[in-house]
Amino acid sequence: MNGIRLAFRSLFKRGRNNIIKILSLAVGLALGIVMIAKVCFESSFDRGGKDEERIYIVKEKASSKGEEHDRTYSQSSGAVGAALRKEIPQVEDATRLTFFMGDGSTIYTVPDNRMIIVNGADAAEPNVFDFIGSRMLVGDSSLLNDRKCVLVSRRVAEKFGGVAEAVGKQFKSEDFGGIYTVSGVFENIPENSSRQFDMLFSLKVMGDWSLNNWIGNDRYITLARLAKGTDAGSLQPTIDRMLAAHISPEEAEWMSKAGISLQYSLHRYDKEYSGQKDVRNSVTMLSLLAFLLIFTALMNYILIVLSTMASRTKEVAVEKCYGATGREVLGIFTAEAALHVVLSLIVAFLLVLAFKGEIEVLVGASLTSIFTVRMLGIILLVALVIFIATSVIPAYIYAKVPVAAAFRGYKSSRRNWKLGLLFVQFCATAVLVSLLAVISRQYDVMVNDDTGYSYQNLEYYDSPRVLDSSRFATMIKETAKMPEVASVTSCCNLPIEGLSGNDVSLPAGSASSEEFNVADFYFVGDGFFSTMGIPVVEGRAFDDDAANDNLVMVSRSCSMKLAAIGRWTDGTVGKQICVTEHSGEKRQYSFTICGVYEDIKMGTAAYPDTRPSVIFPYNGASYMRPHIMLVRLKQKPDRASVGAVISRMKEIVPDTRVELDSYAEKVRSLYASELHFRNAVLLGGIVTLILALIGLLGYVYDEASSRGREIAIRKVNGATSSDISSLFARSITFVSVPAVIVGVVVSWFVSRRWLTGFALKTELSPLIFILSAAAVYAVIIGTLLLCVRGIAARNPSDNLKRD
Repeated sequence: MNGIRLAFRSLFKRGRNNIIKILSLAVGLALGIVMIAKVCFESSFDRGGKDEERIYIVKEKASSKGEEHDRTYSQSSGAVGAALRKEIPQVEDATRLTFFMGDGSTIYTVPDNRMIIVNGADAAEPNVFDFIGSRMLVGDSSLLNDRKCVLVSRRVAEKFGGVAEAVGKQFKSEDFGGIYTVSGVFENIPENSSRQFDMLFSLKVMGDWSLNNWIGNDRYITLARLAKGTDAGSLQPTIDRMLAAHISPEEAEWMSKAGISLQYSLHRYDKEYSGQKDVRNSVTMLSLLAFLLIFTALMNYILIVLSTMASRTKEVAVEKCYGATGREVLGIFTAEAALHVVLSLIVAFLLVLAFKGEIEVLVGASLTSIFTVRMLGIILLVALVIFIATSVIPAYIYAKVPVAAAFRGYKSSRRNWKLGLLFVQFCATAVLVSLLAVISRQYDVMVNDDTGYSYQNLEYYDSPRVLDSSRFATMIKETAKMPEVASVTSCCNLPIEGLSGNDVSLPAGSASSEEFNVADFYFVGDGFFSTMGIPVVEGRAFDDDAANDNLVMVSRSCSMKLAAIGRWTDGTVGKQICVTEHSGEKRQYSFTICGVYEDIKMGTAAYPDTRPSVIFPYNGASYMRPHIMLVRLKQKPDRASVGAVISRMKEIVPDTRVELDSYAEKVRSLYASELHFRNAVLLGGIVTLILALIGLLGYVYDEASSRGREIAIRKVNGATSSDISSLFARSITFVSVPAVIVGVVVSWFVSRRWLTGFALKTELSPLIFILSAAAVYAVIIGTLLLCVRGIAARNPSDNLKRD
């Protein structure tokens, strides 16, 4: 207790710089702990199910003759889950769930017609909560046996008036007809779950065919819980036999002729997200960032302690004269370090709360989801390590000072210790600054990637499915007449969305039965290619004549594959092909290729879809209606032009939600995680640089104090202010240059590994690291010279008097 009392008394003692020590340690801890929490969050996905270590996801691997790579999906056909549960004894239970409504979907309460936005909806089986991290609050999940039952999350229930009050409330969906009744409420799905939804419909809404098919329609997330002690790999032969037994002879013959193979396998569900290469790389980078921040803050603390050494050794010597042992000296510094670490943690906690909104945007998750009980244990462990370092190291250094030397005026500045600590700080700063340069370039490469089409000045409206085709067509026609609008068209899918796949082959009776998988855009309206700016390289684009009924357009890569299969030397325009789903179960319908368009980028730069693609024209009678309206404005979109278009659209459909979204903003939102990561490194780099500069300033003033007589003598002998500045600059240069070089070399290795997670990556040019190193060195030397300028200008007599 006496040590704690002394620590409190010395907290504001002049010359100790305790406030600077506590604040700098707190800033490093605050940001470092947030980064550690983010790492723990990213590593804990999909761990909320019952016996989570025994829950596996069914993955589908498909291959076709002529394709370079197998296609692997984390989804499967409808019948797989039920068959696993029924036919394989080692599978204790299995469940299925599938997408039903997307994020931002709109429902309307009945009868008051109040609009509520929901974050997506799935269709699922009643046992779904045994596999994902949530639970029922009101009602029972067995209600999902009823086709008319709908369960909502706590978040949606509160919009209905409360958890209990929501039960029995009715609503109608903007995307699907009919009125639904809320039958139960479940806890919000945790943020560290890869399946996010606000509503659950009964899986029975999917229909018998979808739930019982084995080939295609692979839209289901199938989860299985294995019996204790079961090795998932040992079940592979059994799963293969199960699949073979359920494929009809006709399907088996067709697959054999087409060179198609299909396999289902089990993979740990809680490793599915964290095992992705980009996630692993991100976790590694965030861990490095957290370490550098906390370690730099710790080094800065010790550096400030050493800067006060000359003035404090006499105090320690007095303690020794009164009988203090080495253990008691350690106790003094232990109590002081304990107080400083506790105060730093408190300040760090307050900083996190003060910047709660900014931090949640930075890490892409709420504070309540990342600061778990497990995370609190890690924080305590970090605090313990810092406490040990901040108490043992200073106590050891001070205990080594002889008592007699202290009373004679101890002048040792421990310059080597200080320069070593500065080396570490400069090195960490160089690592983060050069990493920031690489990450920023990678983000720019992805956002500004050439997509093969033009989305500047492009707005889009994803209309509700219940909007009838005639009013949708009227809205397109009337909007196209506006003076602000260059052109308008429609489509079923945007290139940046995940596209469904179908197989392309030659018509029945052709010489080759080989087929390959393509990305299917399904149907588009008139003017799609001109509005999107997609070049047509052969043939013609769709027009509005009656010949559209059996036409299809294919991408250049699709055309090349078809030409090779059909051995067509005169091109593919005018040739006929079959496309599964469009051509019927027995492929009785074929389509004529009217044109070939240039391959465009599909998916994202991080997860590109490299398949060939096909596009069909919408003729009014197609089984799927384009629901996305694309509007290209004549000039850069602004509030006035976009508002005018929305107003006109609302006049046509006053009873429907209408809003326009920027395509360019949608593209940028795809890389939000990369942007957040860049900002995290930026903030970490700024904090690390500030800590390093604080340490540098402390070193300079301490050196100026301990070498005051030397500086004065040099000036008396004719040294100028620039000579004195050069004296300090040389000593720092000998430390900073090697530190910066080591830092950028480490950054190069880390950057190279991080970039392996991207299909499209920036070039690791040496110039990036050279400029980063030069920038760090320039800031260090610039700060040093500004600091030394005042010291060098002092009157030599003042230094001699002070000394």
